[in-house]
Parts: sequence; structure tokens; C-alpha cells
Amino acid sequence: MADFKPHGTRLLSLPLEELKSADLISALDLWRSWCGDRVAPVWADVTLSAFPSKLLPMTTVVDVIDGGKDFKYRYWGSDLSRLFKREETGLLLSEHVVNQSGHIRFSQFWEVVVQIRPLVFMTIFERVEGVMAEKVNLRLPVVDEAGAVDKIISLSIMDRIGIQDFDDLSDHWQVEIAG
Repeated sequence: MADFKPHGTRLLSLPLEELKSADLISALDLWRSWCGDRVAPVWADVTLSAFPSKLLPMTTVVDVIDGGKDFKYRYWGSDLSRLFKREETGLLLSEHVVNQSGHIRFSQFWEVVVQIRPLVFMTIFERVEGVMAEKVNLRLPVVDEAGAVDKIISLSIMDRIGIQDFDDLSDHWQVEIAG
């Protein structure tokens, strides 16, 4: 695996009440409507295309493998491919090419599996000149018939504060292949 080395990254776990994006709030409300009397919806009740269309290119769905021992990308949005310069549909998180990023995602997915509730995380990308971008991830559990989390939908928005597009951000990441 490789190491993820932006100039600086801060990671925050945010209370759900601090979610400010109208699109993410709308997505959360839709997810809640699918729940019915359950703690989370089952996959058969989920329609990804019902989420606000501007969120879909920054959306992922992971299958929870063996109770959370691993996660496999079922869906990887097109803007994420542009941002990270790779396609991850079908890949296991344990085989992720960037150590730090994989560990961060694993930790966040694991929290959703354990807590069985929506969680919000923010990643702040920085360089010497200041903050480049802030990425907010709303991670939503989906359960099987027994009530265990078997999928996680992640809907993301990115505020590009000091950059123009994805290429500007990815240009500041250095990936070193471990020997």
C-alpha cells in the first residue's frame, strides 16, 4: 500500500444536527422515510436515484463483509473517480492503495456498523496557503432482514475553498509506493 500525504488534513466527526447542506439534509430525510419502523432501511427499500441528483457523482455504496471485517465498494461515483484518480467499484477496502485513507474510511464505516445510525464526518484538506477544500460525508446504514448493517451509503459534498477543480486538489497529494 501507499501512504496518503496531502500537506495537511484534519478529520472531524460532526453531530448530525450540524449538517448544513440542504441536499444532504434532504437525503437524510429521504433515508429516514425508507426506515419505516426499523432503525435503518433494507436495501430493497433504497432507490439511489431518489437522492438529489447533484449528490450522486460523489456517492458510494459499500457492502459490509463479514460483520465489518472488510468493506467492498458496490458503487463509486464519477466525481470521486476524478477526485482520487481511480475507480473503486468492486474493490475491497482492505486492498485500498492508500493506507491512511483506507484506515480512515474503515474507522468511519465501522462506526456506522456499530452505532447503526447516520454519521457525519468532515475532511479538511490544507496546504501552507490555507484550507483548500472541505469534504463532508454523510454515512447512512442499510440493514439486512435481521437488522445488522449490510451496506453503507455515503453521500458527500465538497466545498472547494482554495481550488478550482478536482485536479487542483489531487495535484497536491503525493503517493509513495511502499517497498
